[in-house]
Amino acid sequence: MAITPVPDLPVLGSAPSTTDMANFDTRSDAFLPQLKPWGDVLKAIGDATKANAQSANTDAGIAQAARAGAEAAAAQAAAGSGSTKWAAGNYNDGTTVWSPVDYMGYRKKGTGASATDPSADAAGWAPLTPKVAPTAVMAAAFNAVAGGWYPVDTSAGGFVIPFPASPSNGSQITLYDATRTWGANPVVVNPQGKKVGGLAENYTCNSKGRTLTFTYIAALGDWSIQ
Repeated sequence: MAITPVPDLPVLGSAPSTTDMANFDTRSDAFLPQLKPWGDVLKAIGDATKANAQSANTDAGIAQAARAGAEAAAAQAAAGSGSTKWAAGNYNDGTTVWSPVDYMGYRKKGTGASATDPSADAAGWAPLTPKVAPTAVMAAAFNAVAGGWYPVDTSAGGFVIPFPASPSNGSQITLYDATRTWGANPVVVNPQGKKVGGLAENYTCNSKGRTLTFTYIAALGDWSIQ
């Protein structure tokens, strides 16, 4: 959480009083010039307080998504804990196995024969944990998928990246400014009807050299940014 420093409010000098007319003019001349700087500091305190509250709200959303992701991971681990090594044969719908090729866990889609290792049979098996998208440098528009970690190259010009239209709670997507050119050629995230950072609009990534991780919070319909 980034904390915005809150300035101290200065103490004003003695205010003029009609009960002390002898010193009224002198105190007025000394007191009135203090009011604008005092008001400026008061505004700065309000702005800092608002910024800290917004940052805390964002962090709370990220924590909520992280908890959901951890719960999902725990459920996936529990589901795969009793898995057996895959071998060609017949499997019932929902059976879990682990692949001798990549040692990842998979769940059978439908009842039937399986002659191809699950790691190479997306039609017959679903991975228990999301597979991370390829990390090749992306230099043109592409559709981001949950679990993807994308080095993005905008040296030839910016482009739009559509996010999943129906993301799951806790889904994460990471974008990285691989060529440090986002400042000149931003990349734009299209959330396809969802919010990004609390706003129902496209999100422009225009900070040079940034790595941004987007975490989806289903309860808010929002991709939080970290």
